[in-house]
Amino acid sequence: MKQVKKFMLVFGLSLCMIMPVMADVHAEGTTSSNDTQNTTETTGDNGSTTQGENGNQTGNTEEPKTTPETPKEESKPAAKPVVKNGFINESGKIYFYKNNKRLNYKGWKKINKKIYYFNKKHAVVTGQKKIKKSYFLFNSKGKLMTGWQNVGNKRYLFKTTGKLGVIGKRLKEDKSKNVQGYKSDTKWLILVDRSAHKVYVYHGKKGSWKLKKSFLCGNGKASTPTVTGTFKMGTTKGRYFKARYFDSAPARCWWPTRITGGYLFHSVLYYPSSTPARVMDGRVGVGVSHGCVRLKLNNAKWIHDHITKKTTCVIYN
Repeated sequence: MKQVKKFMLVFGLSLCMIMPVMADVHAEGTTSSNDTQNTTETTGDNGSTTQGENGNQTGNTEEPKTTPETPKEESKPAAKPVVKNGFINESGKIYFYKNNKRLNYKGWKKINKKIYYFNKKHAVVTGQKKIKKSYFLFNSKGKLMTGWQNVGNKRYLFKTTGKLGVIGKRLKEDKSKNVQGYKSDTKWLILVDRSAHKVYVYHGKKGSWKLKKSFLCGNGKASTPTVTGTFKMGTTKGRYFKARYFDSAPARCWWPTRITGGYLFHSVLYYPSSTPARVMDGRVGVGVSHGCVRLKLNNAKWIHDHITKKTTCVIYN
């Protein structure tokens, strides 16, 4: 009995020593579910992920990529309809429109201070045209041409009415074909064509003359023709080379410039007064004078102001 009691005592003491150890082992080997869920993994700079509460990932996670929207093209405004106005070329024919409507003009018509002629089909006439026994010339846009014009290999004078006047050769087939052969003691050279009633003013020197001015004149009539020849202006005897005016009763002539002797460039005839106010005889483009070369007032003044003594002046038929 004593041995049995002793065994029981030793066995009891052993159990007392083992139980605390088992409790510690159980505590270390188990965790509550709440502790497990609240565990957070941390990452360093090596790029590992960090797990936050409830298992959500935080840290170096990439945001989802989004595709950029393609900008929408702005719609272009509708083109405005073309409104036809003025002269319109249609298949080589020129018509006149107003607000998209073709105007059925026929015959003579003045538009924007220019004169045109419309045929029976309402198109403007271009080139040469015979109208009621008279010849007229229109440019490529239908405008009526006046004055000296080159047609083919000839030169024609169309009066201010547009009707064909005298027929002459091209200027280059006249004296002016040799214009480069003339010399002058100044930078100016003047040619006067008596039959064409025209004055040509050149600038430059022998061999390189360039036409600077040209204008109609009223040279001598048949009974008192303008002298022909080659002259150095202002070098022959005379009362003056230039003046503001002189009187040739009953008229006054403005801005005279002497050619040779009693032959002058000067204005058309005015009634005597302190200024050139009232024209007595303004004709040019015809033989009308007593031998001088009459010019429109502004042309006479231009020669007066620019042409100097010893300028060569050639007068020819």
